This record gives sequence, structure tokens and C-alpha cells, in this order.
Amino acid sequence: MKPLLYVGIFVSLLLLYACYGSQHTESKNEQNISLKIKDSVSVDIFADPLLAGVSKRGYRILFLNWASEEYITINREGEILGRFSKNEDVPDNPGFLFRLPGLRNSKEVVLYGMNGIFYFDIKGKLIRKQKSPAPSNAGIMAGLIGRNIKFTQANGEEFMLFNTLRNFDSYPGEEEYYEKFKGIELVQIGKDISYNLGQIPDSSIFRAGKAYFSSDYDPVAHLENQKFYLAFAGEPILYQYSLNADFSLSPDTAINLDVKMHLPIEGFPLNEFNKGSVTFRGDISAIRQIEILGKNIIINYSPGIPQEEVEEVKEQYPDDFQLGYRKLREKYHSQILILDKITHQQLANLKFPENASTEGFIVNDEGLWFQRKENFEKEEDFVRFYLYRLVKY
Repeated sequence: MKPLLYVGIFVSLLLLYACYGSQHTESKNEQNISLKIKDSVSVDIFADPLLAGVSKRGYRILFLNWASEEYITINREGEILGRFSKNEDVPDNPGFLFRLPGLRNSKEVVLYGMNGIFYFDIKGKLIRKQKSPAPSNAGIMAGLIGRNIKFTQANGEEFMLFNTLRNFDSYPGEEEYYEKFKGIELVQIGKDISYNLGQIPDSSIFRAGKAYFSSDYDPVAHLENQKFYLAFAGEPILYQYSLNADFSLSPDTAINLDVKMHLPIEGFPLNEFNKGSVTFRGDISAIRQIEILGKNIIINYSPGIPQEEVEEVKEQYPDDFQLGYRKLREKYHSQILILDKITHQQLANLKFPENASTEGFIVNDEGLWFQRKENFEKEEDFVRFYLYRLVKY
């Protein structure tokens, strides 16, 4: 069972947004859009799964079994094509993982850990190893939606995209840290070439001269067709850039998102943070994932849980807080914001399907993939994934 990441205390937020390129608040053009199930894939296995990757056309599905620390690849018929673990003292052990595994070209499982970037076939045979763009002996690998390795094309080459581990010769208790911070690594496949992107704009709340937990500004990004989309967890703004031939970014626009954030960010005095300490909290108000599906931008976000309701649950469930907390998580479920890719109009704001877990969410060319909600009443001997598509009615 994966441990729950508990909610901390956040108080009020003062929004001061300066101009950034052409910054605007998204207009609403709400349409009758819903999620309709298209397919499901089941595999007979005892597992505590986390969906990690789906091939572009859905022929291969990769998930992590937390219980056995195995990486398991199945086909659309639910047959296990390959499974392996690298948690032993072996030469091809990537070490502590900084990101969830990625599925590349339906044939490779990519692991990014303390010992570098490792490419395996789906049965666990090492294909090659690559240096980390920012070697580190410390980091966070939280089992959260959106913390997968992404694969993309940029300027005619293939790259992977994930969050940086750089400390920028500073720490979150110094104002210059937020000035230097670039949260995303764009790493060329098979080559020791990388580009550090995703600077915090001057207009961002995270440039207000305060200190923030790393989960507050945890960057989320997507790159497609030379357009780079960026957001910082607790700030409800989508930044859009154009990627240039020299891999610099030119700002296009910044969109204020119409989403409900129950735990807005305030920050702390800089002198309250100590060098070397890192705090990452899971169930906060945060943008978790940015994807592109056809003509739409898909934004997965967590509205967070009001702290006063957490305190009430502590009183109501003194002997089983996790039970009460699960009910709160059901009440304040993750949601999916859909924007038009060109006009940035909000088309819909959808809840996750009732049968879907808030963990494990992938978008591919076919639609939106979810994993089945965990059954807390009894252990099950199968794992199931659902494919949904967006439909207008």
C-alpha cells in the first residue's frame, strides 16, 4: 500500500499578476463534453499498480508494481510481455528513482535514478546507459500523477523531458534561488546533450520574495510541435512558449486558469528555511499534468483539501484517520480542465471517472487512460486500466 501524503497548512493568497507576454484570463465556452469509456484492459496479477506509460496507439501498457518493485509491460489483451526488477545490487541498477518509469517506442523501459538514465528492453535487458544531466545524490520520487518521463520531438531530434535536480548554487531560502530556477530538463535520447528550461517568470507569485516548499512550485511541462507548456504546481497559470532553434524559449502567452484551489499558496519568510532541507507535500492544490490531445490542452489538477476539514476528520476518526482521509480525497477528487489549443477557451472541467483512481493518468493518441480505483475492502487478483475518450453530446 502506498503511504498517504498528508496535507499541510496553507492560508490566504494575494494574487499580484504583472504582464507576461500577452497574459489573459481564459474565457469560457463551456460545451457539453463528457468522458465515455472506450476500452478496458485487465491482467491477472496480484499487484499494487501505478500506471506509468502507454504507447502512442495503446498497444503496450507499462505499470509499476509497488509491492514487488517490478516494471511490468502488457499488451492490449492483458498478456504480460515482460517484467523485471532492478532493486538488487547489480551493475545495471539505476539506484533511487527520481521519476516514474517511461515507455519509449513500445519497446524500451527507461529508468532515471541516482546512477543515471538506463534504457532496458521490456524484459529487463540493459540496452544502454546515459549520464544524468544534473548528477545528484538526493531527490524526490513521489508516486504522483504526472511524474513520468515524457518523450518528445524538438528541432528534429528525439528528447526526454523531466524535472531538474539542479540546486542552482542556492536553496529555497534565498531569493536568488527563484531567480535562477529552471525546473525542466530536455535531454536528447542516447546523447549527453541537455537543455535546462522553465524559468519562473518575473510576474509569478514565486518571485514575490518569499520562500516556498518545493511542492508549491513543482514544475509541470509538455512540449509538442515546438510549443512548450509550463505551469508551477500551486499557481493556476499556464505559460506557453515557442521553442527556438537554439533551444531558447520565447514567451507566447500566460493564461490564468479558472480552477478552484482550496489551499492557495502564501509562502514563508526566507529566513525560516534552512539550507539542505526539502519539503514535498502531495495532497495540495496543484496542477499535476499538462497534455495535448488533438485540438485540446488537457490539464489535470488537484483542488486540494481544506485544512479545516482535515482537522474535522481527525476528530471524527481518531482510530482510523486514513479511512476518513480517503473519504476526503473522494470528495475533493482530481479534475480535468480542457482548453482549446488555439483560442485557450475553457471547454470543460471534468471530474475523474467514478471507477478511476486519482493515481496513474496517461494521455495518448487514443484518449485518456486511467487505472481502476483501489478496493480497500478486499485484495484483488487483477489489475485493470480504462481508456476514455472525450465526447460531445
